[in-house]
Amino acid sequence: DAQPTISQGGNTWTFEVAGGGSSGGSRAVKVNATDLKNNAVEAGDDTTGAYILDPKIETPSFAPETETTESNPFITVDFSGPTGFTAEQSTVTITSATLQEEDGDEVDVTSQVIASADSKTFFFQPTTALNNAEYTYVVKAVDAAGNELTTTVTFTKSDRSDFVLELFAGWNVVSVPSNPLVTDIGSVLSNTGIKQVVAFDATTPSQPWRIASKVGSGPYSSQTTPGLTTITAGPGYWIETSDFEDQKIALEGEAGPGDARPGLTTIATGSGWNLVGVVDQSRKQTQSGNEGATLTRPNADGSGTTNVTVATYFNTVNNGRAYVFNTVQSQFNELATGDTVTIGSGIWVFISPQTGGDLPPIVP
Repeated sequence: DAQPTISQGGNTWTFEVAGGGSSGGSRAVKVNATDLKNNAVEAGDDTTGAYILDPKIETPSFAPETETTESNPFITVDFSGPTGFTAEQSTVTITSATLQEEDGDEVDVTSQVIASADSKTFFFQPTTALNNAEYTYVVKAVDAAGNELTTTVTFTKSDRSDFVLELFAGWNVVSVPSNPLVTDIGSVLSNTGIKQVVAFDATTPSQPWRIASKVGSGPYSSQTTPGLTTITAGPGYWIETSDFEDQKIALEGEAGPGDARPGLTTIATGSGWNLVGVVDQSRKQTQSGNEGATLTRPNADGSGTTNVTVATYFNTVNNGRAYVFNTVQSQFNELATGDTVTIGSGIWVFISPQTGGDLPPIVP
């Protein structure tokens, strides 16, 4: 709503627009004027934006939202309008940022906050490793229009939990979604009930089987050449056990700030049947409770995740039928192309050479 125009002298006029309760956005200005001889002029129009009304700072998103297992995480405040949030109209300045551990002192970290090039996303990384505790991060911000906002996020730092493979008495076909911290077979598959472990490498058709067995709590010994001495992400494994004890395994998790960048895991293939695992490239689904969950992939634009189907998991190879083994029912179940793949599964899949005879790897 425009207030009455005020003459400034010299044919200069001003008027003030009250923001009121209107929402922000582009505003058009149209002016009609006449002189003493009734000559008329019109400037502007009803549709072309002349300025942007910015009545408030939009609520930002935070990361981490609720929990982190990183000792020195990047704590991010994002005013740019990621999925589910409205984009802030103006550039933003952080005037105050504090971090407080539960029952601890509030620490001013304003000087350590780093702004993105557009001054809408802000990063803070603690220089001292966080304890396993609840933390409160409070940010005070002001935008270019002078609007102010104080926002708070509370998150918990906790240790990573071990991945759990559910094993039934008998033969199980399983895999791990990321590499174990220690890959030695005796360290990974430590349950006393496990009697035998078998892998199948289709890239060596003259001797594809890799077998390791043990007696009681004794060490594993390989029954084939080459032997089976490690458990890693990529292959699928047959595991024979005499009981129903779940196997806990400490797996590699997401790379944290400053960590070496993880390599892309690929699975070499051979012509014919291949026994492969379900790999999580992001290493997010690698803790307790993830076994049996649908594998997901982050979307390229960061807007969320997408469930991975058999078709998308094997889209780098010329694949035919695929099967998983149900230990309880002691039967193979065929997977359709639209079925989702699950963390912890081992999959038998038939792969044929592509045109020209190439056998590219599976890129999970």
